[in-house]
Amino acid sequence: MISDKYKKERDTGSIYGLLDQDGRIKYIGITTTSVKLRVFRHWNLRNKPDRKGSKKCRWLRTLKKSPMFVILAEKVPIDQLPALEKQAIKYYSKRFDLVNGTYNTKQGNLFEDPVEDFKGILNL
Repeated sequence: MISDKYKKERDTGSIYGLLDQDGRIKYIGITTTSVKLRVFRHWNLRNKPDRKGSKKCRWLRTLKKSPMFVILAEKVPIDQLPALEKQAIKYYSKRFDLVNGTYNTKQGNLFEDPVEDFKGILNL
């Protein structure tokens, strides 16, 4: 969930994907700050003890440098970010081997309102 402090300061955000060495999307995230700054934070937190077990951090530690990223959607209204992030994860998890732990598609019922054409939302 987006914290209230961001709701007061920003009214839109972005959905982004971190890319593996072959240019495939490996992780999907949202941010209300600069995507470049958010990727920098992921990279710097990859060795933090309380995050070492996450699939994302394990994957990041296999890289020699910070991953490239792609912006999937910009200027998304902040109240829609969490739901659209779930939809993006569902959409891309069918196409790529994502390391997202936030919304595990095997847990069920996380995607009760599937977007029929997620490509249209993301301007692909």
